[in-house]
Amino acid sequence: MSDMDKSESMVFGTAKRLAKDGNSSMCIQIGSDVIRSTTSYVYLGVKLDPTLNFGQYVHKTFKKTSSKLKMLKKIRSSLTVQSARMIYQSMIVPLMTCCDMVTLNLPGSWLSKFVNLENRAKKIIANGLSIENDDLNIRDFYSTRIFNAVMVVFKSLNGLSCEPFNDYFQIMSHQQNTRNNDYCLRLPKVKLEVARKGFYFQGAMAFNKLPLHVRQINSIVHFKSALKQMNSF
Repeated sequence: MSDMDKSESMVFGTAKRLAKDGNSSMCIQIGSDVIRSTTSYVYLGVKLDPTLNFGQYVHKTFKKTSSKLKMLKKIRSSLTVQSARMIYQSMIVPLMTCCDMVTLNLPGSWLSKFVNLENRAKKIIANGLSIENDDLNIRDFYSTRIFNAVMVVFKSLNGLSCEPFNDYFQIMSHQQNTRNNDYCLRLPKVKLEVARKGFYFQGAMAFNKLPLHVRQINSIVHFKSALKQMNSF
């Protein structure tokens, strides 16, 4: 089997543009080989669709998470609270937040569904015991995603990411002596709503919302520690 047999082509765009063009497919021929056209493609476990709204991937993640919670519920009677919490945080939370960089701006409907899953998990872990959420010591779904996002931004700004991401964000620097100068990221100028959903926009916006003293930290150990000390994390 040649590399051409494994290759597929896919057209990306807004739903309006794809509908206007009639069909989200194209024919590419290289020599005598024709590259097949597809409307969905799985890349590193993430299912891509023509409009890049990641709806199919989010739906699959939701179903997997729900299934894992059912399994945890079945074995909960044999576990302590601490053991159940450790299983949840090590096996289920990573599943919920996997590739959350591409879905940082989840629609409210999906966000509420994942929050409901999280509430189910807390009830399963507590198992009828009267335990406050703070005592369970579980970082909430929204905060976990923001925490992961700003950590990626920090690594990018400090040259700790892979090379393509080292210049992914731009620090806003100007001649005026303001407290945010050199500690605030420049938001990309975008025209389409789909562009606002991109990580280069959402990640920068999440980082800019951090307190100034946290943004001024240049040590990853101290930065992570400062995030964990914040009430929202």
